[in-house]
Amino acid sequence: MAQVTDRGAEIPENIVSKRAEELLALGKSAVTDLGRKAGSNAADALKLLEDISGSTGTLMDVNQKLIPLIASFKDQSKKPSWWCWFTGEQLEKDVFFERTRLSIENLIEAGQQADVNMHKHAQALRNQQKLMAIEVKLLELDIKAGHLLTSSAYAFQLIEANLIDEELDRLIRRISNLEAMATAASLTQAQYAVASQHAVTVSDRYHEIRNLLLPIWKQNMGFDLFSRQVAGQIH
Repeated sequence: MAQVTDRGAEIPENIVSKRAEELLALGKSAVTDLGRKAGSNAADALKLLEDISGSTGTLMDVNQKLIPLIASFKDQSKKPSWWCWFTGEQLEKDVFFERTRLSIENLIEAGQQADVNMHKHAQALRNQQKLMAIEVKLLELDIKAGHLLTSSAYAFQLIEANLIDEELDRLIRRISNLEAMATAASLTQAQYAVASQHAVTVSDRYHEIRNLLLPIWKQNMGFDLFSRQVAGQIH
């Protein structure tokens, strides 16, 4: 399970002190400036997770349907007898073969498109992870700087900057809000990691079925399961 990072653990004290002095110089505006640079966008994060979840789910569905379809050919592979021709059983098998063959071809094509989409979404997720890592660091810095400002070491400077009473209460609430934002961002990072790993597993399974299992079954069953277009996708 992914862990939420220890906020501010890797930020040097001199950097924190410098940020605290910058905020102090802003006076009452320090409250609104605290955390401003992070610019969290929860809507974008949710959209990315929904996108990769959708394409991964589609590919999982393809994987789950392909194996039973291919296995269903096993009972149809016996050499037809004259009785099968007489009763129409062979015709039924021929219809079954064509219908199932088309289903497999369609699933392969759908899986190919879903795999492409999933990798595109996974790349967008990785890009967003880099941006979110920067955002979390900015939040960590301002949280630690805010705590330093509200410590006893800065009591006199806060009075000089007129950050007392209501303004001090606002500053404390702002720090608390930033902590909640940082926790949410860290949890989103963990969700990104889980979603990315799941996508890799599902994609690997699809390629295993498409590139390994299908050709083996095709050879063993002696059927031409694929049209030239789909067969060309199998390497």
